[in-house]
Amino acid sequence: HVQAREFGEAIRAFESFVAEHPDSNLTANGYYWLGELHSAEANLEAAEAGYLAFLKGAPSPEDAAWAWYQLGNLYRGWRHDDALAAYDKVISLYPKSSWAPMARWKKGDVSWKFDHQNLVE
Repeated sequence: HVQAREFGEAIRAFESFVAEHPDSNLTANGYYWLGELHSAEANLEAAEAGYLAFLKGAPSPEDAAWAWYQLGNLYRGWRHDDALAAYDKVISLYPKSSWAPMARWKKGDVSWKFDHQNLVE
């Protein structure tokens, strides 16, 4: 369903999987995909819930850094302070991750755009 861009069907399948297999070692991956799919559908609150549930699944440090980075991207233009806080988590908790340099750049970009929003509208 994902490759065919049938996001509604994919969302239902992953929701079913995580509900039926709450203790599986693959459940966190189901939440990862729910975050991605809801984000693609611009369903921001559901995407946020998916990413946060993924983080509760004790992912690797690199995966956790990625999830916080994705949350920062999700919050951009929606919840400015939360975007900055998410990028800060990547930078402070996972400074050696491959996501930290991008989080630093995005944090600066979000801050600049917020400070100069009258110039970019």
